[in-house]
Amino acid sequence: MPSFEVADPTAARAALPPTAIGPITEPFDGVLLWLHSGSATVEAAGARHELAAGEAIWIPPGVEHRAEAEADAVLFPYLVAPARWGSGWAHVRVVVIPRSWEAWMIYRWDDNTLTADETPGAGDLRTELERLTPPDPSPAASLSPPPLPRSPEALEVARAVLRQPASARGIDGWAALHNVSGRTLQRQFVRDTGLSFSTWRARARASAAARRLDAGEGAEAVGRSVGYRTPSGFSRAFRRQAGVTPRARARAAGGRAGRVAGGPENRDRVSPVVSAASVPPPPVPMRSFWTAVADHHELLWVYRGEVRLRIGPRRWVMRQGQAIWVPAGLPHAIDFTAGALMLTVGIAHGRVATRVGDLEIISVPSHAERLLLHTMVGEHTSLRPDTGHGAGNGAFVNAMFRAQFAPGRAGAEGADGALGEIALVLRRDPADRRGLADWAAHLCVGSAALGREFVTQAGESFPRWRAKVRMDVARELLRAGSPPGEVARALGYAGAPAFSGAFATAHGLSPRDYARREAGRD
Repeated sequence: MPSFEVADPTAARAALPPTAIGPITEPFDGVLLWLHSGSATVEAAGARHELAAGEAIWIPPGVEHRAEAEADAVLFPYLVAPARWGSGWAHVRVVVIPRSWEAWMIYRWDDNTLTADETPGAGDLRTELERLTPPDPSPAASLSPPPLPRSPEALEVARAVLRQPASARGIDGWAALHNVSGRTLQRQFVRDTGLSFSTWRARARASAAARRLDAGEGAEAVGRSVGYRTPSGFSRAFRRQAGVTPRARARAAGGRAGRVAGGPENRDRVSPVVSAASVPPPPVPMRSFWTAVADHHELLWVYRGEVRLRIGPRRWVMRQGQAIWVPAGLPHAIDFTAGALMLTVGIAHGRVATRVGDLEIISVPSHAERLLLHTMVGEHTSLRPDTGHGAGNGAFVNAMFRAQFAPGRAGAEGADGALGEIALVLRRDPADRRGLADWAAHLCVGSAALGREFVTQAGESFPRWRAKVRMDVARELLRAGSPPGEVARALGYAGAPAFSGAFATAHGLSPRDYARREAGRD
């Protein structure tokens, strides 16, 4: 099997630039920040936390936070829907992740952030991290945010209340703002959440108040911040929801000691750091990913184990430390052995002159592992590197790009990017109805030549290739929450039944079943 070394291996030894995020507030999702290596500082809930390698910090929804990872550190962020977490995670807490869990944590990040098609039963963050933590005895158990309604008007009102819990606007005022009657809005809240609007708002206010009490703010100031005019009114309402008074809650929060930087006033605001090195990690499962067609070039790298990769008509068996570029427009699919991880660590744009037969495996030096992880996180999340610190990440990935696509490496008669160009258009407008002859005229090439190019490069005819592009887009839209009827229209199907039949044929399950399965992921 042909392979070649990176043209500029010295770039792999460049220092990793520091990264930062925030200040930011995720109103509806929790955030888990896991420090793979190095050191980082996280500010949340009024306290400053110094993280060491292997530690993770959980930040509940609605808590403003910021993070700074030092040079040569790799920090992974996870966005997690709060409904997936128990009441013990209603406030900031720090957990030690054993080194033996590293591969599984990266697998969950990759699945959580980049990929689809999670293997059922593979374990989720909530279930597995609770194995590393003791039960939380704090009174936060009853103060998780109330469930969000599904109806559009009620959902908008709920989000507004969560952003501004002190708003005095009543249900009729909110209803008028959204052009519905107060009775209709009330029905939506009761039907979708099981709570009347007033009860829902009281619980939302109590949840917001609990976070501020846990951060050390005084009870009177917290009461005003969530919409109560008098301390007695706040105390009664809070006790009705939490079972304790605001002052009792504040005292209980003061007893939760964590490893927090700064003065003594900051040391009583998070749950204990927990170490559980003896707890075995969950397994990284054997799995397969459906065929995908990207409109950009992707650098795939085997982080652990062995995978079987298909790009167009070609097949590879790749092992740890090997990487390959998948040119835009070429369909590819991956089969993972148990324990294997193949990560998308970089992307690139532009036309390249190469044939699928010219693709070769790149041997990545072992000392580049952290740099590629750092590059991947910066490429796919809001944790951006400090560009003024150095260009180590970009230099190494660019070296790998030049190694594959440098002039002279590809055959002189290779594709000039036609598949990538068509994929770019189809992913933006999957309902585009142009046939092969139309595309040939647009690209100023012969129809027969373009047809041969699809068979040679993609391993299939243009109609079959286009169907895979559309199914790839369909999965993305369904994961994003678009209803099947809307997806059918976006893809140009005559109706939802036609789309459902095509989707079920390609995936073995209906669009609704696929969407329900994806909605249950972290």
